[in-house]
Amino acid sequence: MALGTERNKRLYCYVVEGKTDEDKLKKLGLKLIIKTYGKFIKADTLALIKAVSHYRPIVFVTDPDPAGKEIRIKIEKELEEKDYHYVETGMKEAYDGKKFGIAQMKMPNLGKAMETFIRHDREYDEQPTINLADFMSLGIAGFATAAKRQVLLDRLGFQFKGTKALLDGLWMLGLDKEKVAKILA
Repeated sequence: MALGTERNKRLYCYVVEGKTDEDKLKKLGLKLIIKTYGKFIKADTLALIKAVSHYRPIVFVTDPDPAGKEIRIKIEKELEEKDYHYVETGMKEAYDGKKFGIAQMKMPNLGKAMETFIRHDREYDEQPTINLADFMSLGIAGFATAAKRQVLLDRLGFQFKGTKALLDGLWMLGLDKEKVAKILA
């Protein structure tokens, strides 16, 4: 099976600008989300998006304003895989009378704009590639595991704050217990 075909059978990874955007996508049932925290994207965040794009398609859910467009363009330039998508939102739907953005959208409007992606993720109900029990057996979760965990983070080249973020990051990258053990070896 071709890589492109296999990639399209995986959950999408959504790129959003901030925490409120992430929370809205989670309310829609979407699971794999990377936050840019605005247009000044950190190098490790760009590297993570690039690495994830080799394993699964990326969907940009950025604000329909010049800063949102700038974020998309900046990330697109970094991506070798050109299999990415945009969620098209109108300025009218993304305006609350004060600001434009995904965070300002009403949930029904956002759900309608993302309908195709939501349907895809429900159809391919992919399960996490690694879990907390795997972390425990690898010695990267629990008491006195900070040094080994930092070795993993250093070798990956990404920083994840907290166990849940690390679990999600490894899932986004398609890394399971065996692959993580090889990275740590």
